[in-house]
Amino acid sequence: MTSPIMRLDDDYELTSQQRASIDMVRQLIGAEAASQKYCTPFNILRWINAYGSAEEGAKKLKRHLNIRKIKELDSLEDQTDGIDEVFSVYSPISILGRNKLNDNKVLLFEMVGRIDIYGLVNSVQTTPFMKNRFRIMERILRHINRMEEESKRISGGVFVVDLEGLQLQTSLVNILRGPYRIMWGTLLEQYPEIFSKIVVVNVPKFINIVWTVCMPFITEEYRSKIIITSEKWRHEILEHIDAECLPVYYGGTMTDEYGDERCRSLIAIPPPPPFPRFKAIPSVELDVVFVPAGGRTVQVYNFEKDSRLEIFMHHDQEFTMVVLYSDEGNKENDWNEEELQEVYAGCERPALITIDHWKWTVPYTGFYYFCYGNEKAWFKSVAVEYRIVSITGVGNSKAEPIREFSA
Repeated sequence: MTSPIMRLDDDYELTSQQRASIDMVRQLIGAEAASQKYCTPFNILRWINAYGSAEEGAKKLKRHLNIRKIKELDSLEDQTDGIDEVFSVYSPISILGRNKLNDNKVLLFEMVGRIDIYGLVNSVQTTPFMKNRFRIMERILRHINRMEEESKRISGGVFVVDLEGLQLQTSLVNILRGPYRIMWGTLLEQYPEIFSKIVVVNVPKFINIVWTVCMPFITEEYRSKIIITSEKWRHEILEHIDAECLPVYYGGTMTDEYGDERCRSLIAIPPPPPFPRFKAIPSVELDVVFVPAGGRTVQVYNFEKDSRLEIFMHHDQEFTMVVLYSDEGNKENDWNEEELQEVYAGCERPALITIDHWKWTVPYTGFYYFCYGNEKAWFKSVAVEYRIVSITGVGNSKAEPIREFSA
């Protein structure tokens, strides 16, 4: 049987330059990393294309492979623990099939205009929600990878975003700039080049406002992939999707097994408002850590391997968070982030009214650096309310940091 690192690249449609770049990435990340199931030629190629070179792509891919381990992404598709399933119903993304009979792209639908965006933002808890979104992205990636194995050509998603029903409210701009930007920014950082095209249909008259708000945080690469259709969208969409692959409602000829021209058994439509209230969490008194403008605050803890932690967090401003690990404690003046291992994936956290709540198993015995960042702010500090509880068989106890300092 062929080893994963020795894939039969000759079967794939790749140029000699692409083959050389893929081989270079494999060498740069090392044989053990390159042998992982994720490291198919086309998955590697997406990182090269996204970052412009094999060297930069390899660096970003190496971090992604660590995040895959941290988040257990290889098995996330079948997981339910710690995932809020409500979002699968009220904010679904549907995988319909292929985009064209003679193409190998995966056709996706999201009924954004039907989602109770305001109710969702007021109910969402960041960690369970993002785990749900990562699971969807893994499912999309699996479909893309299967299409690539069948066709031997690079694939991607053709993402139809339906804005029918979207209402312009004052809070929409803040939602787009805040939670929506952070969610998609976090996902696309870990799934580069996953969408080949984003086709926006049922466009409201205020689309210019939406576009103006979104444009600053959409990369130039993705701007070129976004197709905003006109009132003749049912005709225009056929440039990107064959009629045979598209529901009748969208301008195609496809119906589902029930004869539904919208194919509602295949394309999930979110239920009408109101969005369900957020789940109840244990009542707990929160501590506060202050993060200065333009800086970071670091709290150091000492945990044993396989310890279970219950974490509560609330904040009314955006900030970044990452957890780093060392098997021996660094002194405050010897703080060197480059020498530490990322064990809880760093990301930006949106400001929400809910208290985020999740459980985490400590991977190693040693010292853990909870790093809270406020790097984008010029003047205003961030107050992060939190509580870390150590779960034991004889009761729970508050985890106390052994040191706190600014970095």
